[in-house]
Amino acid sequence: MQLINENPTKLKCADGEVITVKVEPNDRVAAVRYALNAQTWGGGSFTAKKANPPKPPNIQTMSLVVGVIYAGESGGAAKITITGSGGGTPSIVQVAQAPKIEGLEEEASDIVNYRIFI
Repeated sequence: MQLINENPTKLKCADGEVITVKVEPNDRVAAVRYALNAQTWGGGSFTAKKANPPKPPNIQTMSLVVGVIYAGESGGAAKITITGSGGGTPSIVQVAQAPKIEGLEEEASDIVNYRIFI
């Protein structure tokens, strides 16, 4: 797995490479939710696969969304690490709940969108 342009949310993977997603939330995180290719997913590992037939034919991508839902008004944070079975640079994204601003609702969640090119 490689980061594209050093961007941790744009990943280049080999067809058939096993991708592992690890989320380390602090105690102010109520839940973590995942979607893989617009379908609910339980987290853990998945295999990067090219579409057959490819749609559109010139782009081979998968999408991964990680949602971190915070438990209270402040202090929520999580570290998201993605690695590939083929080695390479891991993707590491840190999310942290923005402090509550008087007169506004607290930040309830963070969502990280990944594009995986195969």
